[in-house]
Amino acid sequence: ETMIEQEVDQILTQTAIQMESYGMDIKKLFTKETVQQMRERTRPDAINRLKQSLALEEISKRESLTVEPEAIDKKVEELMEQFSGQDVDSERVRNFVESDLLKEKAIQWLEEHATIELVPKGSLAVAEEETQSQVEASVSPQIDAAEQTIDVQAQESLPTEEASVSPQIDAAEQTIDVQAQESTQD
Repeated sequence: ETMIEQEVDQILTQTAIQMESYGMDIKKLFTKETVQQMRERTRPDAINRLKQSLALEEISKRESLTVEPEAIDKKVEELMEQFSGQDVDSERVRNFVESDLLKEKAIQWLEEHATIELVPKGSLAVAEEETQSQVEASVSPQIDAAEQTIDVQAQESLPTEEASVSPQIDAAEQTIDVQAQESTQD
């Protein structure tokens, strides 16, 4: 499964959780056809989210950004309290928290080091086209690599803080997975 497909799955799972929290019956809403349509519509968003995530990870590496273990521990503890009484893999929570905090730190670094230069109106038109071509040329190999199928087991995404983990959500995720598998087999 590609990184893009994993991101699409994560977006669809979050959508299902949100719809169910509004009291909607996702088993009726998520038919084989609608899941396929949603996958197609969600793909561009998944690619953008993946690009952003990879860019933030790269900034973290290049700038040697780290997250203090105390900050990770504090956030993990908060989440584990929120999910108390539920079967949650604490190691996955820790990995999720560390990744999330590192991305936040990369965004903060970008905000602190960003420079804004005002230029005359219309002067960027040619430069933007050149820059876009350069960006596409440099990102293309990475996107191509991300789109290649790799032989790994997909991990379920950790629910966001707003979502609560429940047996109904687990059932909804299984329904989505089954329908997604059926749609790829056709």
